[in-house]
Amino acid sequence: MKSTNTIRRRTAVIAAALAAVLGPAAAGAGSAQAAEIPDFANRIVSAASGDVDGDGKVDLVLLLTPDEDAGERDHGLLLMKGAGKDKDRIRPKAYYPDLVWGGLPGGMVGNRPSVTIAANSSIRLLSHNDSVGRHRWSQTLTLAWRDGKMMLAGYTYSSYDTLVKGGDARKCDVNLLTGRGEREVDEDEEQFTLSLGPLTVEDWPRFQDKGFCGIE
Repeated sequence: MKSTNTIRRRTAVIAAALAAVLGPAAAGAGSAQAAEIPDFANRIVSAASGDVDGDGKVDLVLLLTPDEDAGERDHGLLLMKGAGKDKDRIRPKAYYPDLVWGGLPGGMVGNRPSVTIAANSSIRLLSHNDSVGRHRWSQTLTLAWRDGKMMLAGYTYSSYDTLVKGGDARKCDVNLLTGRGEREVDEDEEQFTLSLGPLTVEDWPRFQDKGFCGIE
């Protein structure tokens, strides 16, 4: 995970890019002419709006393709917070690179990541592979904004093998705020408990490859 200063610099760069995206639209409100799409806009693969921090203001989250020039490998999440007294005004709050694997625009379908905001204000990052190889899987990483920090709140994972009779299915769901979870391997279910303590998004790289399920 990048350092705090690096993330702040990256957020500033993205903010400038967003200004380039939104500025012409605002300035040309009286014109129906279309302008060239800024390069930054092509990095946005999914977006969602909602009240992430419970302050009654509308927030926006954008899922972005990796910035290869900055050394990123996976999709990143940009958090735009509702700000000021002007209705629906937003500003960049934080950028979290390398959170979610996924296919890039122009590639094969069936593996594109997405982001949603749930009714309880949590942010859900979905990644999956429904098209490549025999091993198909789906993962949801749930984030929650708590006391000014982006916390890891939940993790859900399922997989199956298209060439094995019965699918060799595996399922797992963990509440990372309580440490309690349940997993299922070939219809054999069990509950389990993790003793990891509070985890922020900065802790994600430690678990990104194997997750929290304890199953292969």
